[in-house]
Order: sequence, then C-alpha cells, then structure tokens
Amino acid sequence: FGAPSPPPLAVYVRGTALLEQVDVIRNNRVVHSAPASGPEVRFTWTDSDPQPGEAWYYIRARQQDGQLVWSSPIWFQSRR
Repeated sequence: FGAPSPPPLAVYVRGTALLEQVDVIRNNRVVHSAPASGPEVRFTWTDSDPQPGEAWYYIRARQQDGQLVWSSPIWFQSRR
C-alpha cells in the first residue's frame, strides 16, 4: 500500500511459552525491539525514520525457549 507516511503498526504476539523479545524488521534490519517477560506482547510502533521508496516490514518474536515466529511481510510505498 502507499501513503505519504508509514501508518502505525499495531503488534500483538501470543506465544506458546514466555516471550523474550519482539522485533520490528524493515528491509531485513531490526528497527525496533520490545523486550517481553510474559506469553503476550502488545504495542504500537510508527517508523520515525522511513526510507524513500518501497520498504517491507515484518514482526519476529523469540520465546525464552528459543523458538521463533515471523509475521507475513507488509510492503509500503512512500508517496511523498
């Protein structure tokens, strides 16, 4: 999708064990990390340093037992 600026990402992760960390990844680079200590994490994040052109974002969560999960990517096109 396209817009003048990236919209806020509403993140909700529920693990099968205690979560350790949840990362927002833009174009294969971690741009935000949220520590976790329970089985669920919720937060809203907006990219304060968007890159010109196209970018893709996804969420990666790591549980304390080492298991990982990823969301599907979302592609964003800056329309400035």
